[in-house]
Amino acid sequence: MPDYDPSSTVAFHPATAHRAVRFGDFRFDVVERVLTRNGTELHLPPRALALLEYLVARPGRIVSKQELMDVVWRDAFVSESSLTEAIGVLRQALGDSASQATFIQTVHRRGYRFVAPVRIEAQPGGATTPMAVPPPGPAAAELDAGRRPGRGVAIAAALATAVIAALAFWLVRPVATPPPRVTRTTITLPANQAPAPGLAAHPVVAISPDGSRIVYVAGSTGEYRLYLRALDQFEATPLPGTEGGHGPFFSPDGASIGFFRDERLLAMTLPQGQVLDLADAGAARGGWWHTDDTILYATGGARGLMRVPAQGGAATGVAVADLNPASLRNPSVSPDGARILATHWRQNVRRSEIVSIDVRTGAAQVLGRGVHPRELPGGFVAFIRGDDLVAIDPDEPDAERTLLNDVMTGTTGAGQYALGADGTLIYLPHLPARRLRQLRLAAADGAVRILPLEQRPYQNLAVSPDGRSLAVTIHEQGAADLWVGRLSDGALQRLTTEGGAVGPVWSADGRTLFFASSRTGRFRVHRMPADGSGGQSVVIERDDAVPTSARADGVLLIETLSPDRGVNIVRVGPDGRTGDWLATPANEGQAQFSPDGRWVVYQSDVSGRFEVYVRAADEDGPGRQISTGGGVDARWSPDGRALHFTSRPQSLRIEMREGRPMGSPAPAYESQDLILARPSPAGLIVLASLEERRPLVTLNVVVNWVQEVQARLAGGRER
Repeated sequence: MPDYDPSSTVAFHPATAHRAVRFGDFRFDVVERVLTRNGTELHLPPRALALLEYLVARPGRIVSKQELMDVVWRDAFVSESSLTEAIGVLRQALGDSASQATFIQTVHRRGYRFVAPVRIEAQPGGATTPMAVPPPGPAAAELDAGRRPGRGVAIAAALATAVIAALAFWLVRPVATPPPRVTRTTITLPANQAPAPGLAAHPVVAISPDGSRIVYVAGSTGEYRLYLRALDQFEATPLPGTEGGHGPFFSPDGASIGFFRDERLLAMTLPQGQVLDLADAGAARGGWWHTDDTILYATGGARGLMRVPAQGGAATGVAVADLNPASLRNPSVSPDGARILATHWRQNVRRSEIVSIDVRTGAAQVLGRGVHPRELPGGFVAFIRGDDLVAIDPDEPDAERTLLNDVMTGTTGAGQYALGADGTLIYLPHLPARRLRQLRLAAADGAVRILPLEQRPYQNLAVSPDGRSLAVTIHEQGAADLWVGRLSDGALQRLTTEGGAVGPVWSADGRTLFFASSRTGRFRVHRMPADGSGGQSVVIERDDAVPTSARADGVLLIETLSPDRGVNIVRVGPDGRTGDWLATPANEGQAQFSPDGRWVVYQSDVSGRFEVYVRAADEDGPGRQISTGGGVDARWSPDGRALHFTSRPQSLRIEMREGRPMGSPAPAYESQDLILARPSPAGLIVLASLEERRPLVTLNVVVNWVQEVQARLAGGRER
């Protein structure tokens, strides 16, 4: 490593009490290792942050590539491509480029140089001390300091002597082959070849058994396909015939892949083989290509687990005792074929279980809580709990060990990790900041302000009748719970703790909250006091039901899901009696009473896409179509004189009179970050995404990971 004058680095600047440095619009907190731009945090992988920290501490100086790799990756062996990818991630965050560098300059065949002026915050109050950037000439000369001819000759002589001695030693001594190194690196995908967050409901990436290639799903939801990429190459190749495919998995020889599309199980040889249609896959909850050349897959329905020959043929069911077949997903088969590992889905990630199924008898053993299990060498079982990848010994399930933190999991229990037979692990890192959402108030005059409620992973949202409070569900640690927040000061009160809460609805007097909960295994409608003063109770004994609106006379509208009729609207009377309010072969839902209780707005896909309709609350007959270009999630204004509905990226408003539209819809709010909008007396309350819509551009790779894990697990087994 070159010798530096410590006083000329930011890290050892005389203002040693500094906490942060500033450059351009950016502030880098060197204590917390947080990079912000104009007050907004930019989330970077740890390697990119380490590179920034090292470069910004040496402004104007050329830092060699090898030095950066030695410092940032320490003992891990990585190629120069890992450094190049990390620099690319950093430049992308800074809005920089290699050709016209504002911050990080590439010095051909030498390394990198931080060229922007750096200001040091020396006091907590934010006062800055400028630090001049040395000119390129002297800085470049510093790297060559100490390379004088005399010193070089001495070093060369010493090296020659050492080499001769080493050769003599190795000629007479047997050579021991060192174990393969565990190497960690990050793949940064181009935004146009990266998975959209909405695709994470199914496994996104698969790795070949020899660890040399990956197949992953990329593109925006509705316009995606599978891509093939060799790990020693920078470019990925789109696979023809895989448009709309998801949930890929490799064959044992790595020459073919299986995947799902349009409720079908498909297979193809790589890279451009013919796509073979194998079987009806139903809801398609994961597949596994076994060494006997059969494919095991989960249908997500009454047929449960199925098995089909990989070359085509009749699919047969896999018998499982004492478990609901529809609850099994993400299966895998042990190397000897004796047992199946699967997720026993319990309506949310937090409640789900890992089961081991005896192939011969169908008996299932619960190993613990978690999702997406895979067997490791030595008989250990890895799975995801929360955001951690953990492992257990099936013979000692209580002895759990955490293997890896921050692994992404889809809301359907799909763990975003894959393991090659050679021991290579690849996974999508879970970044908690991606799930954070913000609550905003859009006033009638067009002004938008941020509400005082903190950023959280909000999902559903309902405004209280007096407009002072919000009922929200917050999805954290794999499950959603019900909270109430005050708009005046942002205070949040948690009402449930068991997870599985969706669809909060206020009673007309604001004293009661209705919501759906899966605490009993399937979604049922519950009620509880809105102030949290009492427990919850079941409203009706009906599964797969979610409340949508409550009227002052006690009538409740709910939407239900049935396998043969889709989503329909059901009316629940004050006495608990139920009846269909609207049930057709189409999907209808999100029914909302008008404030006076005379009208109901709802959405239906009877036309082929969801549109908004209005119908009299207590009369039969067809509804009147309100939207014309698509619309969902409609809500009445507090005075009942207008409707708001969403047609992304806009929230639209239309005047109403006696159930009839007066004019055409007009934009009330527009943003690519729009999730949903709710009218209130103060204006439109908007739930907005922050980062979750951005493509998932980061894949983490750990080569020879199993070697590291085996050493840890074996040690635990010996104890």
